[in-house]
Amino acid sequence: MINEKLKLGITKDRRSGVFLWAVLIAIYLFEILFIFKPFSAHYISTGDSMVYPVAEDFFYKSLHLFPFPHLSLYTNDILYPFGLDFIAHGWSLERHYFTAILTRLMGSGPWLAWYGCFSFSVATFGTLFLVGSRWGTYRGILAAILIGLFNLSALTKYPDHMNLSFVHWAALSILTDLVICSDLAKKKISFSLLSFRVFLLVAGVGLDVSIIAGFGLTSFAVMMGCGGYYGFIKIRGRTKKRGVGFWSLSEVKAEFSQYQCTSCWFWVSVWALLTLVCIWAFVPILATVVMKYKGLFSDEGNWWANPLRLMVPWLPIINPNTQWLKYLFLDRPEMAGNMSPGWTLSIPGLLAIWVVYKNKLKAFYPLIILFFILAGTQPDIFPIIKLFPWMRAVRVSGRFSLVFPAIFIGLFLVPEITELVLIRLQRWQPNIDRKRWFILWALLFVAEGTYFFYQRPKIEKLSTDQAHFFETIKNSQGEALLEWPFCISSGNGVGTEQFCASLEQSGVSGFSHFHQKKITSFYLGRLLEAQIAPFFLQGWQHLHAVNRTAPNGDIFITKQAKFSRCFNKTEWAFFLDVFQTGPFSGVQLYTKYLPLECIGEFQRKMGPIEARTSLSGVGEVVFIKKLEGDRKNENRDRFLSLKFIPEPKKDPVSLGTHDLITYQGTSGVSLSGISPVIKRPGFSTGFRRLENPVSTIVIKGPRAASTLKVTLALRSAIPGQEVSLNWNGKKIITDKVFSDPKEFVFLSDDLAGENRLTLKANNPPSLEVFLKTLWIQEGIKMFLRPITIYHLWNTAGDRAFSAITKLEIQAE
Repeated sequence: MINEKLKLGITKDRRSGVFLWAVLIAIYLFEILFIFKPFSAHYISTGDSMVYPVAEDFFYKSLHLFPFPHLSLYTNDILYPFGLDFIAHGWSLERHYFTAILTRLMGSGPWLAWYGCFSFSVATFGTLFLVGSRWGTYRGILAAILIGLFNLSALTKYPDHMNLSFVHWAALSILTDLVICSDLAKKKISFSLLSFRVFLLVAGVGLDVSIIAGFGLTSFAVMMGCGGYYGFIKIRGRTKKRGVGFWSLSEVKAEFSQYQCTSCWFWVSVWALLTLVCIWAFVPILATVVMKYKGLFSDEGNWWANPLRLMVPWLPIINPNTQWLKYLFLDRPEMAGNMSPGWTLSIPGLLAIWVVYKNKLKAFYPLIILFFILAGTQPDIFPIIKLFPWMRAVRVSGRFSLVFPAIFIGLFLVPEITELVLIRLQRWQPNIDRKRWFILWALLFVAEGTYFFYQRPKIEKLSTDQAHFFETIKNSQGEALLEWPFCISSGNGVGTEQFCASLEQSGVSGFSHFHQKKITSFYLGRLLEAQIAPFFLQGWQHLHAVNRTAPNGDIFITKQAKFSRCFNKTEWAFFLDVFQTGPFSGVQLYTKYLPLECIGEFQRKMGPIEARTSLSGVGEVVFIKKLEGDRKNENRDRFLSLKFIPEPKKDPVSLGTHDLITYQGTSGVSLSGISPVIKRPGFSTGFRRLENPVSTIVIKGPRAASTLKVTLALRSAIPGQEVSLNWNGKKIITDKVFSDPKEFVFLSDDLAGENRLTLKANNPPSLEVFLKTLWIQEGIKMFLRPITIYHLWNTAGDRAFSAITKLEIQAE
């Protein structure tokens, strides 16, 4: 029998109540003031975090409310001058509306930080009232602290992945489902609560549509499925018992007549009205975006976090940032916090799940099923979550930890579950009373919270010097800003290698929020080659690639690539023509990526430096204002028709050896069906895996060479695997490859404009040979990944172990 105490070691006296309220308010104010910083004029950061201000600006400028909300999806504020349809963006419509309304009312401001405060306030106080109304104020306060304020996985993602930080409606959806399950077990139905759940179902769609919006929908679907199954079995049993056939409507009515129904029509009306508002605001825009997105982009890739990470604490010595854990768990988590909510949450949560199972508390099975669906999903091998259509784009399983606090703490604070957990703890350690268990839990909370505070993501306030720099650009005549080097980058890799000097540079488009000029740079989660085709046609890839070419002709593309030389005469002519004919206010140079002598050359040809500052991630930047004399040459038609044609070379492949294992790419050569360079023990220089049934290397024919020499080294983990090589459609070699690299050398003087060398691995191995090979490669680790073994055998058997370890192309 559960008594009137909290059952966590704290009695309902005034002092404990004041203490809990004080803790709640203190943590709430700390997070608002020191994590979200809503009173800073602006924040400036690096990487993905700088994409969000641009997205908010786009939504504000493109939104039309009548006759219903819709967007003008085309914009050239980014990827200037050609622009694109702004589709493959992490849509969070509630956030977009929030910042748009405040921008309309008060102009530019720290509205993203304000939205962060709003989100965590809703999660905190929504949890407090929802749990407190059912199970008491003390439990409500604990739930508010642990679910609303202690979601470390979500807080860690702010601001870099802030679209994933805001999970308030998703967390409340899961908690509401838990409360409904608890009510139904007691044969109670609250129509006010049901109408609130319907509102949450629609409001959740306003959160990040890639994953967060799907949590509430998935929880609802699991609950409805379990409830429907349980109801069907129960009513069918009643009809069979009475001998009235397979199914009887009268038995359905008799079953529901046992439930006590309550309602407050005021709240039913309020939630119904808010539901209609959300439908009006969200559905038309999302329908348009989804229809345009569908079929354009694939959701390839997989970031899997092992569910055993649930047992990783947030402590200084071992925590989600510990790099060696990925070797222990054999996984590839996306970032810190994935699948690791911390011991403060996971220990009570897993204990609650255990006692629900052990005591057969069937009313709470839907939450248990939801947890195992989320924790057990492996997006590439065991994609159970993709049974739900709204979750089919999920590629990162570790992000499911964002809602684990709602599942774990929600279950743990159900009074009967709390009692059963504490009874089992006392059986395990009878000399420690419940108050001491609570103190130990509180100490763990303090330890993990302290570690998080000291390693939390840092946000810089926009300095006076930076504000002056952006104000100078903003006040300069011209609708656009020419950046060099500009950066076009994407999550699926399109454009990154050709148009971005450094991965650090991918967030520079966010600076446009401060100067309000159109720019070329931008990072999108997904890009199509067709969307950036105009930049290829205009020839910008040559200016990027040529200037990353070392004196010996080799290409080096690294995370911190610095151009080795300035423009030559032909390149300068094109760049100056673009600058003078386009409506630019000036040129912004990222000096970190340019040789020192280039800065002086830019000043001699384009004018003096007007302003300079230092920006996060990219270092010093300078602004050269466009001279009035150059504005006389502005001509939009000519500007859009300009093309850069590089100086003709004797040999596009370049004389000398090009080893594509050593270098990531080279002019005149392209690959398809061949992986990037992979580093593993046993491969001294790395290797490239043949990934498709037919892998192709395209080599442009050198104009000055009469003969092309190709040296190819292949190795295979499958003894005696056969490989076929074709040159321009003609078979040249069919031979067996062994575990030691085998070199194939051939000469060709029958050169075409584009020569194609195709490779095909034949005769898939038997299962016995496959397992023996895997044992040699992986040893005991193979038994830890049975699903992976099956996947490799089922989908990659004939090509997964064929690899190029050397590829040299030499013109003679």
